[in-house]
Amino acid sequence: MSTLALTRSDFSDKFANIQSYITPAALDLINRSETLKEAVRRYQDDDKTADAVLDTSKEPNAATHRPRREGSGNEDFITVGKDTLGNSIDLVRVLSHELGHHAVEGIDGIVTNGRNLAAAGRNFDALVDSCLLSEGYAALATARVAKELLDRGLTGADQF
Repeated sequence: MSTLALTRSDFSDKFANIQSYITPAALDLINRSETLKEAVRRYQDDDKTADAVLDTSKEPNAATHRPRREGSGNEDFITVGKDTLGNSIDLVRVLSHELGHHAVEGIDGIVTNGRNLAAAGRNFDALVDSCLLSEGYAALATARVAKELLDRGLTGADQF
């Protein structure tokens, strides 16, 4: 089932800081992936997420997902280094990975809850396991997007 295509205006709210990188070519790739379209919409609709942050100085080659810490009052957000958005494939790879974290790390996410319990109990092994689980899920989300792009005839999706 194909969902409604995203437009640049769908990136005007929480993704406004990276909207200028949402080129027609990037938008075409994003719209070829049901997984990525769903992840973008989920992030936009989550009232416990903040704006995506464009990092232009500290770590321009990095992208991170920062889960909300229980009781901190901070919101869940992603940080995207400007050098990770240099082309459409990189942009899709970074978004799919970081939004893959969000799927399991939102405030009600099971991984976040597990990490908080592990940290509170000083259970280092469980803390490491929860971090690895989040990375695994983010990698799986990226692999799903790459497969959808390959299935739709895109060459170059193997660069993920």
